[in-house]
Amino acid sequence: MGRIGRGVEKGSGIGIKVQHPPEWKCSLLHLHPHLHLHQLSDSPHCVSIMLLNGSLLLSFASLVLSAAVPSKLEARAGPYQTRIYESGSTFLQEDNGWWQLIDATGDGRPDLFYIKNRNTGTGYVEVHIASSTSNYQTRILEVPTTFVSEDNGTWRAIKSANSALPDLVYIKTRNTPSGYVEVHIASGASTYRTRTLEVVTTFANEDDGQWNVYDYDGDGKPDLVFIKTSNTGTGTDELFVASGASNYQTRLLSTGTTFAVEDNGFWQLGAYSSTRDLIYIKDRNTGTGTVEVHVASAASGYQSRLLDVGSTFVQETNGPWSLVDWNKDGVLDLVYIKIKNTGTGTVEVHVATGKS
Repeated sequence: MGRIGRGVEKGSGIGIKVQHPPEWKCSLLHLHPHLHLHQLSDSPHCVSIMLLNGSLLLSFASLVLSAAVPSKLEARAGPYQTRIYESGSTFLQEDNGWWQLIDATGDGRPDLFYIKNRNTGTGYVEVHIASSTSNYQTRILEVPTTFVSEDNGTWRAIKSANSALPDLVYIKTRNTPSGYVEVHIASGASTYRTRTLEVVTTFANEDDGQWNVYDYDGDGKPDLVFIKTSNTGTGTDELFVASGASNYQTRLLSTGTTFAVEDNGFWQLGAYSSTRDLIYIKDRNTGTGTVEVHVASAASGYQSRLLDVGSTFVQETNGPWSLVDWNKDGVLDLVYIKIKNTGTGTVEVHVATGKS
């Protein structure tokens, strides 16, 4: 807290000098409509203020609000400051595919889902799942799929309308026969043996960002999401969504965002304040030296930020980051699946709570 010293300044009134740490910002808070600033010192960290006509001007918001205003983004009390889970898993370290946490049993808790799309023993893309109830020590499924091994796009698991097992989605973004991005889906109900969708989309092939699927319009069908993070026309990161109802032929959204062009982490849509906010987990080149979480609101058309905060995790790029409601409290938690350079020699799951 700042130090308050009393003394007499020139002119009428009582002078109050406030000293505070250099990392605080000074901001003027008017407590009276007729209050006028009498004197400010030259020092950016020491402000003199006057009592004029019995009214007080406070030049620092922190004493009134009981909280310092950071001069830059800092790791501070708030969401993602406390770790609530850290564990190794049944999987040895490896980086031959796509990892995510998603409920694969119907109990509402996210299981560890590994889509292995290269260097597989079967020659096919494989799905391996470790259960959350076993603290990721027990594998509940290991199967080859209908897809031969290939690495020309993005693989994701999505909630299925027909089974507890998620469906498997392949967003093929290069080397497609059509020259357009393609979506291929194998059903969880068939244990990934049957393809339920194979379509060409409205998007020409490109790899200038991150692709995903998300039910953007709430119709129960996965929409195709492209977050373009380089070579954009607006000079900002851009968000594009094509509807699942149209078999990805119709775009629901094409917009720039509040984020300047950059690609230093992981992007997703998620239910932070609404169902489809834009989330950026920055895991390198951060200002705080920690992994940061940034959220732009869907309500603002992705022009306003809901959150810019550091976290309990120091910067590192040894696996994927995401926001997931890990403990079923209705709040998105920060999840890190560490797949290399781990202390246990196994793939690890680390979770920081989204609650402040």
